[in-house]
Amino acid sequence: MQLFMDENLDSQTISEKAVIQFQNLFATSYTTLAAPAYSNEPTWDGFVMFYSNKKPSKIGLKKINVQIKGEIYNGNSSHSFERVDLENYRDDGGVLLLVSKIKQEQYYNYAKLLMPDEIEKILKGKENQKTIIIHLKQIFNSEQLIDLCKTYTLKSNDKNRNGKIIGENMPPMGILKSIKSVVNDKVFDGIIVSSKNEKMYLSMETDTGIYYANSIVIDRFETNKLMKIEMNNKIYFENAMFYKDESGINIIFCEALKFVLRENMSYTFTLDIKQTFNKVIQSLKFLFEIPDDDIFYLMGSPIKVDNMHNTKEIKEIREYYENLSLLKRYFDENKIDYADLCVDKLSEEEQLYYSSKINEYKKL
Repeated sequence: MQLFMDENLDSQTISEKAVIQFQNLFATSYTTLAAPAYSNEPTWDGFVMFYSNKKPSKIGLKKINVQIKGEIYNGNSSHSFERVDLENYRDDGGVLLLVSKIKQEQYYNYAKLLMPDEIEKILKGKENQKTIIIHLKQIFNSEQLIDLCKTYTLKSNDKNRNGKIIGENMPPMGILKSIKSVVNDKVFDGIIVSSKNEKMYLSMETDTGIYYANSIVIDRFETNKLMKIEMNNKIYFENAMFYKDESGINIIFCEALKFVLRENMSYTFTLDIKQTFNKVIQSLKFLFEIPDDDIFYLMGSPIKVDNMHNTKEIKEIREYYENLSLLKRYFDENKIDYADLCVDKLSEEEQLYYSSKINEYKKL
């Protein structure tokens, strides 16, 4: 087989080969690329039809702008795009940038999804530049492109993701129905809390619409219905609260347990042992019964806390939880009322007495 020489390819041939590459990648049950082999159209090279419920269903159908570029492989994942084209895409709902780089008969394909507010950030401070270099992500299969289409669908549905609806102009949040997040260009059900420093896009669906939680400050959901926390098909907390403030996303499970997810993807569970015995042991029971997949449920939406069981904090309080569990067993077997008991308020004599009971149970 004779290899073709890169330098013999003209710009039209390179563009046609790039389009063919992406036509093949988008030939799936969910997607179709509608783009001519060589386009002379200003800005718009074509679009992707994304069938969220598979072809031929038109329910949830999305049309996504694309710009397709072809070039000789140069060893990097960047490409230079015209500023005016980016401005046009900003004003037209965003764009999926597609680049195919050719090296002899090998193709290196790249993609980058940009929503209007993301394009605005790229353009900021570059008013005098005619072209802007953008770094793209290498694409190896159709599934990665489908993930980008799912991400576009989620983000394009969000009512206030551009951050313009704030303060008194923001409609009531209503009752939380579901949570979705996007990490590394993939859509997940629920909040994915990763120990890796990955950027997360969080979208909350309520009975009044879908809202982009990370761009606005949510003081409280405007509803009297507090939220249930479920796990292992059991309800652990009936009256959990969910809100966002300057510290991050907050989940108040009960008076004794609080969870905070910060914007840098770090998180903390805070346990207040000064609360009643019931609340403290309920909180500890919840933490230690979170299954190996690290998932619990907020109003039916999964919250995944990556690598939680290996955190230093959890390991340090395990013995404390085991001791309180034995103390609860002693209370229950001896029918001792501990509803209002606070462990930190026990006298020294009481602490010594209960410690001895715990040690007795350990020997059983």
